[in-house]
Amino acid sequence: MILRERRTRTTQLLASRHIAFSATRLIRLRGGTNFKHEETAFPLRGAHVATACADCHTNQVFKSTPTHCVSCHQASFTSASNPNHGAAGFSTDCQSCHTPTQWRASTFVHNQSRFPMTGAHRIQDCNTCHTDNVYVGKSVECMSCHRNDFTIAQNPNHVQNNFPQQCQTCHNNVAWRPATLNHSATRFPLTGAHQATACADCHRNGQYTNTPTICVDCHQTNFTTSTNPNHVQRNFSTSCVQCHTTSGWRPATFDHNTTQFALTGRHTATQCQQCHVNNNYQLAFNTIELRIKNGTL
Repeated sequence: MILRERRTRTTQLLASRHIAFSATRLIRLRGGTNFKHEETAFPLRGAHVATACADCHTNQVFKSTPTHCVSCHQASFTSASNPNHGAAGFSTDCQSCHTPTQWRASTFVHNQSRFPMTGAHRIQDCNTCHTDNVYVGKSVECMSCHRNDFTIAQNPNHVQNNFPQQCQTCHNNVAWRPATLNHSATRFPLTGAHQATACADCHRNGQYTNTPTICVDCHQTNFTTSTNPNHVQRNFSTSCVQCHTTSGWRPATFDHNTTQFALTGRHTATQCQQCHVNNNYQLAFNTIELRIKNGTL
């Protein structure tokens, strides 16, 4: 009986000492005097340094405590309303916007997204583009934000003229206006006198899409009214580039060597009418036919 009592007292004593040791150890952990958080998987930074241990180690669980931000900041994530993190489909990777220095103010580095901010976009408020509170999977196409600008444009009317919806063709992100079209990026790069020609001279009736690139489509009047020589009577080709250049409509020079019958020898000094009888400039003669007609064969 006496032996049993001694054993019981010894067990109680050891238990009390263990409790006292555990309490002392917990106090030391909380006080940070002996425990080095830097040597763990989660070194303390910023505001975390002054945070009470129990705020993260709930229920006094110190081992295998999660290191993911949201494991402690779930309530902050859920209650956020500007913007609403849950409705916007925000990632729970808090460090995308927040830092350990302070929870607010938060900053999102847009240049790490699919749409880096440049030019005038940098000074826009988030709600200007994210009007629908959509932050994840948001379209990066210009029209997703600038459709109204496209629709109301009048000079020229983008809708009636069937303009392409790739805004960057004419606009840049520095400023919406003025807009400049790089004609060299189209099917018809501007050269020579075309560079100083008013848009409306070629794009009649406000037609900017599928505008013909054949010379005579714009120069039909020049062709019809020509009298020296008369292009219509002489049945000239409507391929203006055979005689004219974009540097200037006049003077015009015809290079016979670019045709099927390059001029050589005495042919270089022969008058046009000797071969092109009746002002027929569309006929093609082979060498024998020409010599018979000129009486040299």
